[in-house]
Amino acid sequence: MGKKIPIIILTGPTASGKTEVGIELALLLGTEVISADARAVYKYMDIGTAKPTLKQRAEVPHHLIDVAEPNQVFTVADYINLAIPIIEKLFYEKKKLPLVVGGTRLYIDALLKGLFKAPPANPELRQRLLEEEKKKKGSLYKKLLEVDKERAEKLHPNDIKRIIRALEIYYSTGKPMSQLVKGTKAPPFNAFKFALVWDRAVLYKRINERAERMVREGLIEEIRRLMEMGCSDDFISMQGHGYREIMWYLQGKMSLEEALYLMKRNTRHHARRQMIWIRRENIRQIKMWEGRSAKEVAKEIFDKIPKPLLRKNLWC
Repeated sequence: MGKKIPIIILTGPTASGKTEVGIELALLLGTEVISADARAVYKYMDIGTAKPTLKQRAEVPHHLIDVAEPNQVFTVADYINLAIPIIEKLFYEKKKLPLVVGGTRLYIDALLKGLFKAPPANPELRQRLLEEEKKKKGSLYKKLLEVDKERAEKLHPNDIKRIIRALEIYYSTGKPMSQLVKGTKAPPFNAFKFALVWDRAVLYKRINERAERMVREGLIEEIRRLMEMGCSDDFISMQGHGYREIMWYLQGKMSLEEALYLMKRNTRHHARRQMIWIRRENIRQIKMWEGRSAKEVAKEIFDKIPKPLLRKNLWC
C-alpha cells in the first residue's frame, strides 16, 4: 500500500440499498461512513434524498450529511475539501478503515482520480451555447464530439449541463477537458470498490415503489416547506429527482400524477447511467435480490476485503 490510505467504496444505483448495507458493513469494520451523496449534503432535505435516519446515524456515525444550506451552491471541490481531512482523521487518528458510501459518481471519481483545476464559469458563453442548443437540438453534443471525443463519449447526448461545461473548458483553455483531467494528481488513496447491482426490472420496480413511498411519507410537505424558505426549481439543491417534479406540481404546472410519473422516469434514467458508470469503472459487483438481508450482503463484502487491511498494526 505504500503511503496510500486504504479506503472502501460502496456504491450502486439509486434505490439499491446502499444505506442499509453500508451501516452493516461499518459495524463489521468498526468504522464510520463518509457519505458520497450530492443531495444528502443539504439540510432540510430528508425524505427525497433517502438520508439515513437519526436512529441509523446514532448507530453508525455518518459524515458529510446536512453540511450545506439548500440555497448554497455546493461543488465537487467543496466535497473533496471536506472529505479528505475526514478520511485522513479516521485512518491516522482513529485507526479506522474509511468507508465511503454513496452513488454520486462525480464525488467518487474526484476522490479516486483527483479534481483538475478548471477555469471559472463564463455565464455569457454558457448562455450563448444554451441558445444554440435550443435552436438546434443536439448541436452541442456534435460540437463536443469534434473537439473532445473522449469526454463526449462519456456523456449522454441530453446531458446539456455537462456538455456545456466541457465546451466551456475547451474554449477557455484551448485544451480538451479529457486531456486536462489526465494531468490531474489523484489523492493518496488505495480504493477497494464494491457496487450493489440488481436485475434491471427489479431495480426499476424498487425505484417506482420508493417514489410512491416518499410521497406517502411526506415528500410534498417537505418540498412545500422548502419553497416557503425561498427555494426554487433552479437551485442546485433542487435538481435531485423528485424535488423539481413535485415543486412543479406545487406551482400548478402539472398534476400530482404527472409529477410522480416524471419523478419515477427520471430516477430510472439516472439509475441506468449509474450502472453504465459502474461497468465502465470495473467496480466489483455484488449481486442483489429481493429478500436478501443487508447483513448478508455486508458479510459478503467484508469477506472480500483483503485481510491485511483489517490488521491495524500493518497500516502506517
